[in-house]
Parts: sequence; C-alpha cells; structure tokens
Amino acid sequence: MGLNMSSLSNIDTKQVDVAMLEETKQILQASFSVMIIEYLEDCDDYIKTIKKGVLSLDKALIMSAAHPLKSSSASMGMSGLSSIASSIEDLSRSNGEPDPVCYEVEKLLPSLNEAFKYAKDYLNTFECDG
Repeated sequence: MGLNMSSLSNIDTKQVDVAMLEETKQILQASFSVMIIEYLEDCDDYIKTIKKGVLSLDKALIMSAAHPLKSSSASMGMSGLSSIASSIEDLSRSNGEPDPVCYEVEKLLPSLNEAFKYAKDYLNTFECDG
C-alpha cells in the first residue's frame, strides 16, 4: 500500500502550528471568528464524508473530503488534524483494492475524531484568549 501504518500511530493529534494560526488571525482580523466557525463546520462535513466513504468502500469519496480537510487544517494551524487527513488522503490515492484501503482508513477514524475534538476545543479557547 505504500504507507507504513505503524508510523501513523505516532501522529500527534494535538499538534498545533501556533505561528500559522496567529498569521491567519492577523490576515483575517475581524473575520477570524467567522472563519473558525466555518472551518469547524466544514471539518465536521469532511469527516462525515470520509466515514460515508469508508462504509461504502468509496476511495474517491474519501479522497474528495480528506484533501480539503488536510489543506484547511494546515491553514488553520491544526497540524495534527492535517497530518491524519494527509495519511487518509494518501491511503485513498493508493492502488490497493477499496476493501483493504477502507479498512486502513477506518483504523484512523478514532485518531481523526480525537484530533477534530482537540481542534474544536483549542480554537474556541484560542479565539477567546487571543
């Protein structure tokens, strides 16, 4: 499959690029609060789509949600969430049959959920503190 699944267990779901988050906040200024809300809503939709793709053994559907989840999370400084989404995207792009690929993605869902929960908590706190 090309991905070393044991290395995926070392992803820090709570990794944050604070400099990137601060930069995003500086650029967006007053729109930052709205951006956080939209980002978290989009993440929730992307994660639901990934889960739907796993259940339907649809690698293309998984990839269609993992890619923007990866990119938007990186832009918001949510490095842990971005890393997991990147791993899911890589798996969905692999040449393997859908069944084993989706099984490997399914094993990442608890980490994905944990990283998303952390991102929500962190961003809500950051917004209040920042």
